[in-house]
Amino acid sequence: MGSNNNMTLIERLTGRDNFASWKFAVKTYLEHEDLWECVSGTGEVDPKKDVKAKSKIILLVDPINYVHVQDASSAKEVWEKLCKAFDDSGLTRRVGLLRDLITTTLENCQSIEEYVNKIMTTAHKLRNIGFKVDDEWLGTLLLAGLPDEYKPMIMAIESSGVAITADSIKTKLLQEVKNRDPSVFFVNKSKNNKQLFKQNKQTKGPRSTNNNNSGWYVDSGAAMHMTMNKDWIYDETPPPIKTIRVANDKELRVESCGKVNIHVKSKNGSTNSIQRLGHLNYNDMKKLKDHTDGVTMPQNSELTCVPCIKGNRQGHHFHVKTSTPYTPQQNGLSERMNRTLLEKARCMLINANLQKSLWAEAIRTAAYITNRTPTRALNYKTPEEVWSGRKPDLSHMRIFGCEAMMHIPKEKLKKWDSKSCKMIFVGYCEDSKGYRLLDPKTKTVTKSRDVVFLENSIKTDTVPVTLSDTKKQQVSRNSLSESSDCSTDISTHTAVESDDGDEEYVPEQSIGTPPTSNITLRPHNRPNPKVEPKSYLCMANVPQTYEDALSSEDSELWIKSIKEELKAHEDNGTWELVKKPDNVRLLDCKWVFRVKNEESSTRYKARLCAKGFAQKSGIDYTETFSPTVRYDSIRLLLSIAAEKRMTIMQFDIKAAFLYGKLEEEIYMKPPEGLDVENSMACKLIKSLYGLKQAPRCWNAKFNSVLNKYGFFNSHADKCVYVSSNREAQVYLLLYVDDGLLCSTSPTIITEVLNHLQKEFNVKICKTSNFIGIQIEQCKDYIFIHQRKYIEELLSKFDLDNANPNSIPADPHVTLQKSTVLENKKCFPYREAVGSLMFAAIVTRPDIMFAVSTVSRFLNSHDQSHWNAVKKIFKYLKGTLSFGLCFRSNENNTLESYSDADYANDPVTRRSTTGYVFMKNGAAVTWSSQRQTTVALSTTEAEFMASCSATKKLSGLDNYC
Repeated sequence: MGSNNNMTLIERLTGRDNFASWKFAVKTYLEHEDLWECVSGTGEVDPKKDVKAKSKIILLVDPINYVHVQDASSAKEVWEKLCKAFDDSGLTRRVGLLRDLITTTLENCQSIEEYVNKIMTTAHKLRNIGFKVDDEWLGTLLLAGLPDEYKPMIMAIESSGVAITADSIKTKLLQEVKNRDPSVFFVNKSKNNKQLFKQNKQTKGPRSTNNNNSGWYVDSGAAMHMTMNKDWIYDETPPPIKTIRVANDKELRVESCGKVNIHVKSKNGSTNSIQRLGHLNYNDMKKLKDHTDGVTMPQNSELTCVPCIKGNRQGHHFHVKTSTPYTPQQNGLSERMNRTLLEKARCMLINANLQKSLWAEAIRTAAYITNRTPTRALNYKTPEEVWSGRKPDLSHMRIFGCEAMMHIPKEKLKKWDSKSCKMIFVGYCEDSKGYRLLDPKTKTVTKSRDVVFLENSIKTDTVPVTLSDTKKQQVSRNSLSESSDCSTDISTHTAVESDDGDEEYVPEQSIGTPPTSNITLRPHNRPNPKVEPKSYLCMANVPQTYEDALSSEDSELWIKSIKEELKAHEDNGTWELVKKPDNVRLLDCKWVFRVKNEESSTRYKARLCAKGFAQKSGIDYTETFSPTVRYDSIRLLLSIAAEKRMTIMQFDIKAAFLYGKLEEEIYMKPPEGLDVENSMACKLIKSLYGLKQAPRCWNAKFNSVLNKYGFFNSHADKCVYVSSNREAQVYLLLYVDDGLLCSTSPTIITEVLNHLQKEFNVKICKTSNFIGIQIEQCKDYIFIHQRKYIEELLSKFDLDNANPNSIPADPHVTLQKSTVLENKKCFPYREAVGSLMFAAIVTRPDIMFAVSTVSRFLNSHDQSHWNAVKKIFKYLKGTLSFGLCFRSNENNTLESYSDADYANDPVTRRSTTGYVFMKNGAAVTWSSQRQTTVALSTTEAEFMASCSATKKLSGLDNYC
């Protein structure tokens, strides 16, 4: 039992990320079990021990990696194969680890323990791959990553003469953590103290003498300190020593030992109060003393605040003018309030160095502060006091934009997760007692009351706030400009705070920077009653028309992209200019503009599209159908490629639709930007984006090119091309403009690609992701899966932190049509089922039955159906690494299995057909579908299932 318990404590080998720690743990475990000689020994080993060691090593490997050790015959061979596969000691690995080691600092870690562990772990990894790490250099590096607050400790180490080693510095740092008890030392100006504790409410002790000079100098390098005032000491313990010797060589008796609270006044306490109150002016700050509680008053009227100067600096005169009719913006009182709020918000954004996209949160906070500061209109009382009849308490005020550590509820935590996360304070809750916090990672605003603020640690870097694609919340449609003269109608009444509720952690809305392309905003259907659409997006100025492009600020860039597009069509021969024919309707066209953000630059793209919606059947087009390769064909060809160890290459054809030639005679109006006479028209020779027949024309063009080169279409799938008249057989699969080439001869693949490049603009890609399928090819197998797609789905539907399920459906639950009229917008049922269906028909036959079952209730679903959908997601969460693995050494015979679930539908009593075809160790095609008629017996239902499987088999036999 003890041995098995030790095995369960070792994390399974998943890949290169945890190989180093796994290798150390397994070696230690085998040494403990007296089995290490089976791996390291060169002589003969006990066969029983060898089998035992081999089985233990394999059982500590994740099943997805079994393929690396299936052919191993001994424990030593298993160990060597795993080391060869996962032990990365190349230059890239060394450079990455060395960079991590050098750039690690205490400021980037949550605690000293984490900092020390990270340095030592990285150094150990470097040593494991053969990189020499000097012990003295490592100890010096531990000191180099400390902030300025640790300089006295470094000086003390230097003067002590202690040898600088990694172990000695590590011990000293960990001892420093123990000495710096947060309940004893609370220094407000410390920037790097990540663990903050509430200071005990204890007043300063009385003076022991009449001497007012009672300053106490604390030596941070000393292990003990002395005080002459016993009243300051609490938590007394017996003194470790009886006497001490002082500077004049006298001995003094030690009476007591304990802890003392040190009260440190912040050097910028008054400035903090100004920043918390939205940079209130000095005169109003003085009036706060009589009308509010919980705020520190500035003692110096000449106190300089740089954000106040940047955000509030004005001239010395304010002229009042009467307003003209129908111009409320000239109302001096309202506009002055708007200006006050705008200046407060501007100062807060400047002080926190946050992006302007957070202006809505800043305005909201400015209005909250204004309601709690004196105003002359109310005889220098605060609006809060007039409204509620009591003085407002400002002790909860904090600096806008400062860092904050938010407590995470235990319901949202896993066992080893951190209990707090770093956020940015952006305001106060009006409907509950809490703070509004921005998560810089997910770009969402959250409510919480359990927060520790780091007011003196405002970063100088700009916080990157962008719109999250995977967690869009409800966003207002109002788009406001960021011009300085914009006016926002802000309600000045004070919201009454509600009592504490149970739910203190409430995700709200995403806040985004101006996007660089057109975005259609729509409310998210996800159930979230706490969502408050009070933030706004500033839309990027992407032109919608040709005239907009010419009049925009970036008109030169748009004109350049338009000319490039027209030049491309001229070189391609897309049209020819002719005189406008009589009695012929001209098809219109339009420019579509996009801004593409690339890694190193921003590219302005203009594309000419025909208005195909105006085409008429039989006049402008006849046929529009264009085939694409089926997923059954992809899986079958990949299984053949794995069986014959073929080379696979992926390619993409740029602007594919422009290569197709039109059969119909279509005339188009000259595009804007093309300098031609009004009497001219464009006679289209080749297809254009937007035309209904463009995909069909492209497919016909590609088909003719391949047929001339010796390829022929498969009878089962017209987008599978086969060439057998060469040294080796070649398969080509086409999905619109993406293709796969498979052959046992890399030379022939190169020849085919060269031929395609003569006809089209071909981009050769790495075979890793083909139309949503992730492909991993090794020597003996091809593994296809959709891990990335499933992870995106889990994140999209807020189930990425859900607990995994072991099965995709509950066998004891029978779903039926809902008879209750519920709001179907409460959950995105159709969207979720459609997303799951794509995974089920591509690489996940294990969820096919469950998905096909929930898909029957797209128009009649309720909470029970949504729970069934979530169960499928939770099953996928626990099986992310599942996929289809085609092996070269497996049985290459096509195997088929079929069955039927008799009368499983409680309403129609129709049965469900299921079949699967296996080849080279994995499924190539499968189905789970309700039968079209009612079977009278189980035998009849199974015959119907066998019939469906036979029809599918006849289609598979047509592959050449």
